[in-house]
Amino acid sequence: MNNDNIKGHMIKSESRFNAAQLLYNHGFFDEASGMAYYCVLHAINAVLAIDSVSYKKHKQVLGYFNQQYIHTGKIGGISARVCVQLFEGRNNSEYDPTIFGGQDGATEAIRLAQLAMQEIINFLEARSMLE
Repeated sequence: MNNDNIKGHMIKSESRFNAAQLLYNHGFFDEASGMAYYCVLHAINAVLAIDSVSYKKHKQVLGYFNQQYIHTGKIGGISARVCVQLFEGRNNSEYDPTIFGGQDGATEAIRLAQLAMQEIINFLEARSMLE
């Protein structure tokens, strides 16, 4: 376990969340949704750092997280479901020029990211990993 990696990913998670809110407030809704996704991804990576595990591919991160933490009941499933949902939304709006998530999509992405991030914060705090 590497506490520096855990804390570093959580700092990045919070930074991405703040960036999502800032982008949202300035009307950059698709970009805000993308930052909300990265907020959750970094929080999940903080959990993987407990096992000293790191992946470059997002699907591998989610796969390991689901297998080792969701399916085993170590952590609730909010963060995994949210990350998949935000990943799909981000990919759709990022790569398809005809799809725009708009304000409603960004509002929901930020709300979901906050729920997922809080689930992971609670998990890490219960194990004294954020001190």
